[in-house]
Amino acid sequence: MDFDGLENLSFSDNYDCFQTNSTFKVEEGIVYLLDIWATWCGPCQIPMNHNQQMLQQNEHWKNKVKIIAISLDEDSQNVIERVKQKQWGLIEHYRVINGHESQLTKLLQLQYIPFVVLINKWGKIVYKGGLQNVDIETKINQLIQAEQDIDLEQDNTNCQEITQSLKKEDFKLLKNKIKSIQEQLEILQFQNYVEFQLKKVNYWNQDGIKKTHIRSKLSLVYDILKQDEESLQQFLDTYWNNIPENLKEVTFSRIRDPQTISKEMKKLFQDIFQGFGVKLEYNNSKEISFNYSLQLDPPFAVKRSNDFWIQQQNLNEDILQKAKKQLLKYEALYMNYPEAHQCFKQIINELINCLKKQEIFVYKQLEIADIEQSNEIEQIINILQKEHILQLLSKIDKQKVIEINIDQTKQQYQNNILVHNPKLNYFIRDSQQEVFQLILNEIFEIIPQDKWIITKTVSKTISVQYPGKYCIVCNKDISNEYQQYYCPFKNEHVCMICAEFDDQSKVGMERFKYHDTLMFINGPLNDLSVLSDIDEHKIGRNVQLKEGEKGNQNYSQIMTCSGCYEGSIGFRYIAANVKPGKYQMDGYVEYCSKCFEILKMKGSKKAQELIDSDVQFGMNSDTLFTRILFNYGSYQEF
Repeated sequence: MDFDGLENLSFSDNYDCFQTNSTFKVEEGIVYLLDIWATWCGPCQIPMNHNQQMLQQNEHWKNKVKIIAISLDEDSQNVIERVKQKQWGLIEHYRVINGHESQLTKLLQLQYIPFVVLINKWGKIVYKGGLQNVDIETKINQLIQAEQDIDLEQDNTNCQEITQSLKKEDFKLLKNKIKSIQEQLEILQFQNYVEFQLKKVNYWNQDGIKKTHIRSKLSLVYDILKQDEESLQQFLDTYWNNIPENLKEVTFSRIRDPQTISKEMKKLFQDIFQGFGVKLEYNNSKEISFNYSLQLDPPFAVKRSNDFWIQQQNLNEDILQKAKKQLLKYEALYMNYPEAHQCFKQIINELINCLKKQEIFVYKQLEIADIEQSNEIEQIINILQKEHILQLLSKIDKQKVIEINIDQTKQQYQNNILVHNPKLNYFIRDSQQEVFQLILNEIFEIIPQDKWIITKTVSKTISVQYPGKYCIVCNKDISNEYQQYYCPFKNEHVCMICAEFDDQSKVGMERFKYHDTLMFINGPLNDLSVLSDIDEHKIGRNVQLKEGEKGNQNYSQIMTCSGCYEGSIGFRYIAANVKPGKYQMDGYVEYCSKCFEILKMKGSKKAQELIDSDVQFGMNSDTLFTRILFNYGSYQEF
């Protein structure tokens, strides 16, 4: 038995994936469980998790049983990411290339998922269908032990597929009703999962005569949040309750609210860790944070949250890792609930912090009744939002680079409240320090400076002298030349001819007349502000090749030209005034040699098109450029 039209997704031990178009072939002597699933199918996730568990727990299945997961996803990457996330490495993975038009789905007459197929040691399909009321693990063990070709479908005790079919007229009635049900479902758009299933299975005998094997009842599966319960009930009263009881069945139902989900998750952790002799207790925690940036609208954001922190006894790294493995098998139960994943992650992070034994700096301890007295942070937040402070910040922060973050945590401990030392994290430029200190003084009047945990970043900036008087290389008068180069490391100017001289018959630094890093000034300038407050990280460290080194001018691994999105060979030109402030993880706005030559043609249509594509980052026709001669590495290295 062969299945064509599949893509094989083969995973290494560290979950690197190798993809090849493949034919799945059934080998004699092996029992196969085929699980047809998809990453977007909520009910498919629990069976997939169970597949992995069965392979882990049944060591005697080795070389006797293979579980094959065949995904209906259109995008392989979704499957790869899910397998990595869930660590389903013992399962063999395939993806159907043509979806419902494939040979596999047509052969199985696939109408719904999850859908499984059991194949015995002689290559015969002995069961196909859903998993409701089917003990698949027992079935597999029966097939392993079988000494001759048996047909498990004759044993219909647990197989839902061999249920009694509905009458033709009853099935027709359901078909008519499901159309209006589907239309209403699309309008209501329930959160999480609501699904109706109605299936009919035909077969053809050896004479070519079609017979109906199954006409199913209308089945309902729902897994929803509490907020949708009323809408679901109205929907059921209108449509579901009008269907005769003998024609319908609810195969799965669950209603949850976020608080219940979090409580379930916390209890689950407590039970798992109790098995390892570790006692976990959850205590109330309150946190307040304040963020300021002129890039925000409004320029500040305040967040107040109620959370928890954990007290534990006897925890160690080995126990944490063992418990995490046990917890993962429960994760699929909460697949559709972001609140559960958030709680899961938070508990794990709290336990990791417990192992790190991070020191808690306690600013003050209060009785629970006095918690409202500790309102200094609220006072500070009110001050920072006052008009005179915002005007002061706006005045010194034309390029919107200042960032301020304040946060403080309060933890309940027995009958007391521990007020943590507040944290102050800010980013400013060196030119802003004097005025910014006035703001800090107002903050420190409420909570003294020595009570804060302060993390500060003061970014260095440079200014460019323009125009230059003469070229340092040829001594030519350039005071009347608009376009020229400037070296911020030596405060020297270089004319266009000397700066752009490049003798390619030589190698390394010997190709050029001037070896230090230069900045290009695209005069005449209308906006003189481009000459000041240039972030030091945009001019680099004046790195040069050593004598005899050839150098590499291929930047394909570290940059993509912001103009043509292709050029990465030659010189590298970083827009020095664009994306001001601290280095951003999405990199600089920078250009290849070809696009730079266009930008030099100030006022041209092509130059303006390049500028317009990056104007949202602060690009304009007067922008200065740092020229990098060779690939010295990332922004921290050049």
